[in-house]
Amino acid sequence: VVDLMKSNAGMVIEISGHTDNQGAADYNLKLSESRAKSVVNYLVAAGVPAARLKFKGYGSSKPTASNDTEADRALNRRIEMVILKAN
Repeated sequence: VVDLMKSNAGMVIEISGHTDNQGAADYNLKLSESRAKSVVNYLVAAGVPAARLKFKGYGSSKPTASNDTEADRALNRRIEMVILKAN
């Protein structure tokens, strides 16, 4: 991702954090935002300008799998990156 961002100087991305549905919704929202912010901090430390990075926590609102099993819950605890603007 660092190489991609460095080789595409006009690219802007959103880092989105997600959680499973275990625990309180407000806690999961804060946790997902913290996950996303950690990735942004890593990218900035690696030389990607912060102005080209957005982040948002979605909590458990956008699952990619059911939350019925531990394996499915693990799939929902994730970070995603979406290109908002290409060069």
